[in-house]
Amino acid sequence: MSQEDLPKQKRVVRSPVKHMGTEHASKRRRREKGKKREDDEFLPPMKQIIGPFSEDPTDSPPVEEIERVKAYLQVGLLKNFQKNKTGRRYKIEEDRMTEKPFLLDTMKVESKTWLYDLFMNHQWITDKHVEVVMYYFNMKRVHYQMPQKFTTTGPFFLQIVKRELDTISKGHYTYHKSAEEENIVREIIGSNNFSLHWSKADFVYLPLNTGHHWVLLVLDIKQRKVRVYNSNARKGDSLRDIRSYIPSITVLLPKLMDYHQVYALMGEEPMGERFLEVEPVEECPQQDDG
Repeated sequence: MSQEDLPKQKRVVRSPVKHMGTEHASKRRRREKGKKREDDEFLPPMKQIIGPFSEDPTDSPPVEEIERVKAYLQVGLLKNFQKNKTGRRYKIEEDRMTEKPFLLDTMKVESKTWLYDLFMNHQWITDKHVEVVMYYFNMKRVHYQMPQKFTTTGPFFLQIVKRELDTISKGHYTYHKSAEEENIVREIIGSNNFSLHWSKADFVYLPLNTGHHWVLLVLDIKQRKVRVYNSNARKGDSLRDIRSYIPSITVLLPKLMDYHQVYALMGEEPMGERFLEVEPVEECPQQDDG
């Protein structure tokens, strides 16, 4: 029997709940440390950037490191910064970081206020904050050789998909043209650094700004389902905030995935005329805006 006649092995799906941070996964990472993966082609030559993480991905950062960050963020902080109409939270000379900016991938951080809003849990985060966080999630998967195969999208992806469906509904063009929209192509085929083609992932993490807070959607490729993690579900309705996005997620997104051969490259049947299922995660922890 030739190798081509052998049945194709199915990829083991590492779910977010059951397979993150287990002792088995930690041992596996230690055994495979140093082994090259196809993702490594994106790593900068001669420089392995670990990013803002602890040495063991299952551990929190050391307490002393967290305290150093807190101390740094207190220097130059305005006493009445919440009343500052400019949005600046520091004295001008302390807020300006143009001479020594922080470089986060392609983004240059030149304002200390931006860092404050990122680290402090009582502040609103911007699209750029989420974009950087999603980038580092992908980077962490590569550097720690995490067992879960996932990729992420930028903060505007689902908004773009919704816009495309609105345009199609008006009869301006078909979904084939939407599938060739540059931002959609880049996300699904994994053109961004550390990203994966969706056919090589088990999960896709999709952040969405509903207009007043952030919601995380997780596309389960194998189950053909989108789970919604809403930390601010009103009156127990986790889907209320994303109601206007559901048609584009259930109807158009499957067609975009078929166009870019997500399931075909996995050796599975394409979506065709089927819809993606949307499932609210009812046990999602809820935030306290008080």
